[in-house]
Amino acid sequence: MKPGGYVAVSRSLLEHPLMIQLPAAWFRIFMVILLKANWKLGVFWDGTQNIEILPGSLVTSVAELSKISRATPKQVRGCLTYLERANIAAIKTTSRYSVISVTNWATYQNPEKLKGKPNGKSEGEARANEGQAEGNNRRK
Repeated sequence: MKPGGYVAVSRSLLEHPLMIQLPAAWFRIFMVILLKANWKLGVFWDGTQNIEILPGSLVTSVAELSKISRATPKQVRGCLTYLERANIAAIKTTSRYSVISVTNWATYQNPEKLKGKPNGKSEGEARANEGQAEGNNRRK
């Protein structure tokens, strides 16, 4: 997987149980899932057939999530159980891998639906330009 790109993360996550009530490892695991999820349609060869992997989904295992998030396998299993029960993710497990799909991925990652998108210049940019203009006027 190439580094780069982005995912949208709502600031409301600051008030979510994953952030304020549950083990910190679970939040790290969830962030790994978000960051590793496909952003476009993909295909996974499972050894016998091609499996279509939708945007917002990833093929992984407890061992892989454990390694990347630096959490124990027990913490990963607990987090996955929570994510499924809280309807945050759907999980299909086989004997060799799991396909994790983030519920409502398209809604969260649609740039047209993001609230708080800046219009025009940011306050810092506008202030920086004002300061530069003031400095130029003083020199005259």
